[in-house]
Amino acid sequence: MSDVDQANAETVVMEIPITKAKRSLKVTPSMLSDPMFQEIIFRGLAEVLNAGMSKITVKDLEGAELSNAQDAAFAKAEENLKTLMDSKVKHKGARGAASKSKVSREVTTEAMRLARDIIKDQIRADGGKPSHYKASDVSKWAKELLEADASYYTQAEATIEARKTKPVAISLAGLKPDATLVAKAEEKKAKPKTSGQLSAKQAGKTAPPRSKPKAGAEATTH
Repeated sequence: MSDVDQANAETVVMEIPITKAKRSLKVTPSMLSDPMFQEIIFRGLAEVLNAGMSKITVKDLEGAELSNAQDAAFAKAEENLKTLMDSKVKHKGARGAASKSKVSREVTTEAMRLARDIIKDQIRADGGKPSHYKASDVSKWAKELLEADASYYTQAEATIEARKTKPVAISLAGLKPDATLVAKAEEKKAKPKTSGQLSAKQAGKTAPPRSKPKAGAEATTH
C-alpha cells in the first residue's frame, strides 16, 4: 500500500447499516488487516459482478442451451466490470431524492412490504407482538429502514421480476368472476355523474326557509 493509499485508508469513513439494530457502524479500511480487506473486496466484487442476472437461468439446462446461458452470464459479468471501472455503479445507501423518483411505484410498494416484514420479525425477536403496535409506527420504522439500507429496493426488484417470469403452478381455467360483483361494477360504470347530483351530506341538509314578502308588497301578475 502506497503512502497515498495509506493516508486515504486512515481518513475514509464508511457508515455500514446494521439493519436490525437500525443503526450504523463507522468503519475505516485501516481497521482491517490486509487479508480481511482483500476478503471484503472479494465479496463485494462477487456481488457486483453477479448482479443483473435474474433473467438468466441455467437450472435444468443441458448441452448448447446451458452453454449459451453461461456465455450470457459471463458477458453480463464483463459488462458489470466495465460499469464498475467506469465508476457508474450506484452507491448502496445513497439513494437521494433524484434516484428515488426513478423507482417505480410497484418496486416502492414491494420494498415497503419487505421492510415492514423485517420490522415485524424484529419485534417478535425482541419478545413483542406486532399486533400491539400501530400500523403507522411500523410503516414509519419501515421507511427509516429503507433509508438506512437501500438494498431492499434491489431485493424488491428481484422479487417482482421473479414473480413475473415464474409461471403459475395451478390452472385458473375453472375460475369465474362473481356475477354479482360484475353487475355492480357495470352499474357503477354506467351510472352518469351529473354536476347537479347532491352528495349524501348535502342531501341530509334541510332546505333554507323561503323569505316572506315584505308587508304591503303586492304580487304582480302577467
